[in-house]
Amino acid sequence: MSFQSYRQLRQKEAQLVEQIRGEIRLSEPEALVAYLPNFMPPKPVEYIVLAMEPSMAWAKTEEEAQQQVNKGYRNFMHSWEDFLLHHCLKTDLPSYHITDISKAAMTVKNAGIWRDQLYPQWMDLLCQEIELVGAENAVIIPLGAKVEDYLQGKILPRPIAAKMMHFSGNAAKYRKDIPAGFPEEYEEFSKKQTIQILLESAEERLKKLFQTENQIFETPTPQKLIDDRISVLSKKEGVSESRKQLMFTYFKQLTEIVAKNSKR
Repeated sequence: MSFQSYRQLRQKEAQLVEQIRGEIRLSEPEALVAYLPNFMPPKPVEYIVLAMEPSMAWAKTEEEAQQQVNKGYRNFMHSWEDFLLHHCLKTDLPSYHITDISKAAMTVKNAGIWRDQLYPQWMDLLCQEIELVGAENAVIIPLGAKVEDYLQGKILPRPIAAKMMHFSGNAAKYRKDIPAGFPEEYEEFSKKQTIQILLESAEERLKKLFQTENQIFETPTPQKLIDDRISVLSKKEGVSESRKQLMFTYFKQLTEIVAKNSKR
């Protein structure tokens, strides 16, 4: 693994976002499109979790988005669901990397309109990313049915495992399904998921991710950004029943994925 290769990959991703912005602006001059980098792992990982594309929920303008990225803001550090995903992956997998097919952040509406046109443009860089971060025995875990469907028939550098449930509100009604099949186990699991434990997990994860960011890209650790994110999370409803159900679902899905991968 070469950290220089990581830096080159980010440059290519940023250039492609610029190209995509130009394409979209031809038909929608007011569209917001911004590059949102992902955290990168310090060494090859065994599991690569693949989502769709970043939303623009973290910035109101492209200028604000660029300022945030310059300050250290990265993908998958915005919502409680982002951090619950990190927590579950850290707990249930030996090593992981989370990324998106497209790195062009945009509104949910525009993502739905442009997805079919943009995803093919990202496949070469996605394959490069998978080669860089994936260990020889790594597998790809689609986050949600849309990613799973898109990957059907695609040739990627690592095999594709079963999907995980997406954490979006659109899929929230399904969060109770798996816990309903394990009522006693879920009850015990649920008791252990406290706001304090999850806040500590989120802070520890951010510090670790930014430590690696500093190691690879020689950027300072944005302690104020970390403190601000934890402060925002602490003021929101953290451990709702729905989120506990989501975490239990991830626990069951990841346990099954790991068991199957160990038999390959």
